[in-house]
Amino acid sequence: MLNDCVQFVLEQARYVIENFGPRPPGSEGEKRLQEYVRQKLTEFTGGEATLDSFPVASKAFMSVPMVTALLLMPSFVLYWWSIPLALAFSGLSFLAWFLELFRYRRFFDGLFPKQISSNVMASIPPKGPIERRIILNAHPDAAYEWRWNYLFPKQLPVILLYGLLALPLKFMSDGLALIVSFAAGGESQLLLYVGLFQLLLVPAFAIGLLFTNYGVVSPGANDNLSGVFIALGLARHFGQTGHRLDRTEIAFLITGSEEAGLRGAKHFVKKNHANGSDIETVFVTLDTFRDEDFLAIYTKDMNGSVSHDARLSRLMKEAGLDCGWDLPYSTVTVGSTDAAAFTQGGMHAVALAAMNPKYAPFYHTRRDHWDNMSAECLRKTIQVVMKAIDRYDSGGLPELP
Repeated sequence: MLNDCVQFVLEQARYVIENFGPRPPGSEGEKRLQEYVRQKLTEFTGGEATLDSFPVASKAFMSVPMVTALLLMPSFVLYWWSIPLALAFSGLSFLAWFLELFRYRRFFDGLFPKQISSNVMASIPPKGPIERRIILNAHPDAAYEWRWNYLFPKQLPVILLYGLLALPLKFMSDGLALIVSFAAGGESQLLLYVGLFQLLLVPAFAIGLLFTNYGVVSPGANDNLSGVFIALGLARHFGQTGHRLDRTEIAFLITGSEEAGLRGAKHFVKKNHANGSDIETVFVTLDTFRDEDFLAIYTKDMNGSVSHDARLSRLMKEAGLDCGWDLPYSTVTVGSTDAAAFTQGGMHAVALAAMNPKYAPFYHTRRDHWDNMSAECLRKTIQVVMKAIDRYDSGGLPELP
């Protein structure tokens, strides 16, 4: 079963990349893939897979580096003429960055045209009454290329750190300058020093302005066809063998437009939160499986600001130990997974991923192709996920030590 599932993931990823075209959020490529996923899940589960559509401003989220850079540039110039105006521009830039990139809010969506994206979901009931539910989640869309990771992958952590720190530093230094100018009546040597310090932040303008290359879409083999077809591979296994869990419904949720700011997951939470559920439900988000030695349980998400369910994280830890691996707990320090949207919606969620956070030249670049996937990483991941499913079915969420 294990080798067959791995081969299925590799073959399907290649097939999609070679036949479906680019898959940015809300695109025709994403739409075609979701319809393909719907057909496959209907076939594998024996029940009708549902397709739930929603509007998405596909370019809004990754426009933030460019838009914040454009807002910052006049702030650098205005500093020498009007500190209050400089603060207004840097403040607006900081607000956009904080809400859209740090907290994944819809700050710019109204400024961009909308496309249609969708979520696909199917489930397999247990042998007996449903006592609990586990949902395997992944996203089918691919990202617009991160230009700096394509050109300078080894230097990317430094570029990101500098670019991310420059904006709040500019905003705070403008605030400091305004306080000093009021206190000193506009005459202070410190204002000159602050202005000179801000010149050190000017290169961040170029970093943000050129960060997203809308002319190239990553093939998205690892991020995240690996997660999509691990989920579908397990659905295929259950379908082919006729195996059913004893008391747990297993569901497969493929959420669209993750690369546009978790839009599919947010839509799912908004639509399902009001309905509630009297059945314990957990979400395991599968996102990017390339670097076997970095397979980890992501307990903190969305730039480290969201903490996932501790008991579900423990379940994944115990599943890894059962397979012979002590998987580390980790944090998504830059970016987010769909699991963050589920956790923010009050649901039990955790993310599983395998990517070197310091050096991943394939990530969000044209290098993320089907010939750059790792069979061993997929095999290890599938083992852990299968063990987690078995553990959850037999005992539910574990108690914390």
